[in-house]
Amino acid sequence: RCQSHQRVAVSGLGGTGKTALALKYAEQYDSHYQFVHFMNGGNPQLIVDGFLKLADDLDILANNVEERLTALKRQLDRLEYDYLLIIDGVDHPAIFEELSILLPERGKCVLLTSRMPHQAKNLNFDVMDLTPLEREEAVDYLVNVTENSGREEAAQLAERLGDLPLALAHAAAYIVKRRQSFTVYLEQFNKFNFELFSDKSLKIGKNKKTILITWK
Repeated sequence: RCQSHQRVAVSGLGGTGKTALALKYAEQYDSHYQFVHFMNGGNPQLIVDGFLKLADDLDILANNVEERLTALKRQLDRLEYDYLLIIDGVDHPAIFEELSILLPERGKCVLLTSRMPHQAKNLNFDVMDLTPLEREEAVDYLVNVTENSGREEAAQLAERLGDLPLALAHAAAYIVKRRQSFTVYLEQFNKFNFELFSDKSLKIGKNKKTILITWK
């Protein structure tokens, strides 16, 4: 899609691999672009900092920040070659508001990762949804990476992890390092789940909880 669209957004739940997919695309198609620039989209200030860093890289000078950002936008609109801007983790309406001011009107490609597909569509992004793995894919991943047999046990673990690529990667790395079975890891996962979230008043989404437990 980045070959044919000016703006592309990868949308999905936390842990589905949005950032990993964007970075893999940049790695594989690096030669297609004159330059690749990565920005953290966690808050409006990080967005501004990311565009100012790009202005530094393109030797764009001005009297103040606002003029530099305006000059950068004009320069990007004038470029005849393709470039890739990756803006990662845009998950708040205020950040989309900032992007509506700073994004170039032409040229390609701006690749965004976000959990807010509707806001991305409002800025004319072509949105692709990234979903968790199919169960069989998750089981194949666990078995192949850990070199553990026992597809039934792997399926039980994959189900507990919601088939989320990031959680599966955390789990597989730990299992390999500790040379554990899927069953032992699942027992530890459940133990951490109880210890971390025994306080029922703590509100956190299921996917975020799963990622946090595997990371811990």
